[in-house]
Amino acid sequence: MAMRNPKKKKKKNGRLFFLTVFGRYESGGSVYFDVKTFDSKEHHHYAKLEPKSAFNAQLVEEGEGAISIGLSEKKASWDFALWKASRPGEPVWPSPWSNGRPGWHIECSVMASDLFGDKLDVHSGGIDLAFPHHDNEIAQAEAYYGCKQWVNYFLHAGHLHIEGQKMSKSLKNFITIKVRYFFFWFRIYFFSSQKKNKNKKKQDALKDYTPRQIRMLFLLHSWSSILDFKKDSMTEAIAIETTIKNFFANVQAIARENSYDIAVGEQNMSADEKKLFAEINEAQVKVHEAMCDSIDTPTALSALLELIKSTNTYINSHKKHNTAILLKSANFIQRILTVTLSMLFRALVYFDYPRRSLE
Repeated sequence: MAMRNPKKKKKKNGRLFFLTVFGRYESGGSVYFDVKTFDSKEHHHYAKLEPKSAFNAQLVEEGEGAISIGLSEKKASWDFALWKASRPGEPVWPSPWSNGRPGWHIECSVMASDLFGDKLDVHSGGIDLAFPHHDNEIAQAEAYYGCKQWVNYFLHAGHLHIEGQKMSKSLKNFITIKVRYFFFWFRIYFFSSQKKNKNKKKQDALKDYTPRQIRMLFLLHSWSSILDFKKDSMTEAIAIETTIKNFFANVQAIARENSYDIAVGEQNMSADEKKLFAEINEAQVKVHEAMCDSIDTPTALSALLELIKSTNTYINSHKKHNTAILLKSANFIQRILTVTLSMLFRALVYFDYPRRSLE
């Protein structure tokens, strides 16, 4: 996935892209990208995303797949195809070199350039695509445009594991999510499970867990790390969901029944109320810093749970409560869970009492 850079859109011809990339060479009707030539040029560096993987023939072959394994027509094993002469039964398009098809990496670079021009702000994909696919995209695009940096930011999402194993069709451990619950977070972790396969039984995650519980599981993991979908993880997610629901229910009951509410201002607060007020402000800072740090939802959620714990301690240690402070705590937590975290907790609870709080 790529996102537009605010520049005038430029359309590029795929054939021209191949012909003008320096360091290319023809062999056996195919066209290959000369990695060493590119890497030797000033201001150009191959494998920016994974430098340690550069010139690793095994990783290149794994990334190229069947079209690369065992070929002797390449100058070096790490060179990759821009244009590949087609084998019998493969798709065919005419070209100056052969009847063939585009290489895997060039397809993405040409499509992105056709839509967004010579610069991308954000490019995303699974972590397994970082090398060689994304590094090869970078190399051929920067060679073509003669630029030092084609993409400003890469976002690589972690894999989904099922009970410790990577989700895959070969293991028959892939899980589906109903389309109506399919949104950003599901696109990151469950995109590969949406393909139809009538010959295999698929487990529907929503048969065992609610959408909200699965969203909670996502919040407990960084978007860039491995998410292990297993019973223990879901047990933790369900427990946290219960804690949050109980907290909102308690505050709601107190707000309805307790008429005790003092004037706003620290001079009118008890020592415990001043402490809770400070903890609310501290939680706001922690959540803001966590979300600014690569959308660190586990740390943000931890800060919210600490605030719930502090608020519950205040509730349990007093017979009468400062409703304004309780509402400040509850409203902040609800706002983060419904707005800041991409509406993940929409309709978790509706506060039908006045939104009185200390701001």
